[in-house]
Amino acid sequence: RILKDGLKTAIIGRPNVGKSSLLNALMKEERAIVSDIPGTTRDSIEAEVNIMGVPVILVDTAGIRDANDEIEHIGVDIAKERAKNAELILAVFDSSSVLTAEDREIFSLLKNKDAIFVLNKIDIAEGNKEIKAEILAEFPTSKITEISAKRLIGFDALKKEIANFAEMREDMPSYIINNERVYNSLLKAKKSLEDAINSQKSGLSEDYIVIDLREALSSLGEITGETLDDDIINRIFEDFCIGK
Repeated sequence: RILKDGLKTAIIGRPNVGKSSLLNALMKEERAIVSDIPGTTRDSIEAEVNIMGVPVILVDTAGIRDANDEIEHIGVDIAKERAKNAELILAVFDSSSVLTAEDREIFSLLKNKDAIFVLNKIDIAEGNKEIKAEILAEFPTSKITEISAKRLIGFDALKKEIANFAEMREDMPSYIINNERVYNSLLKAKKSLEDAINSQKSGLSEDYIVIDLREALSSLGEITGETLDDDIINRIFEDFCIGK
């Protein structure tokens, strides 16, 4: 199901912990506005990204705090609802600070939810043992990843945690999600097979269909390491009578 529809992942945290910077870093583009002004993100921003072969639907949410502004208050309510409905939560905390009352409110949203705890800003303050200790006291089996969204540090480990979660959740074969190269090869194979079907429906000769089939098999061979054999093409025509 995840490979078809994507892993719904909410990014939550109090204002100014780096949620939007995290989204932009994972997307490798500026999808969300980044500002030092608390409450900049007032609505959810949704984006799809491929992480180690796993399609992920990322949702950047408003910073969770007691908001006086009515519009921001609505944004906070939406953020909580997004967290409730997410399959995975990336709970972001400021490694250069201490846990606040707003951070502890985030804890309450994570009860009975699958989450990865993301300690951001390690370029400012690396290895905040106090925050780690409080997280582990509340969530003993939690996954904690340290990053710098600004300096792009720690993202390989974070991506691996996300991919591992998807694999365990749906018992996916590891070869499907072990890297983006595999995913891209599967996409190429899918397109070539679609082209072969369209060629057959258009009444083109078998020579054209064979070209598409060869490309599809070649793309799959990039994954399995197997080389293309003419006997495979012949068996496809014999078994399915393409063009007849």
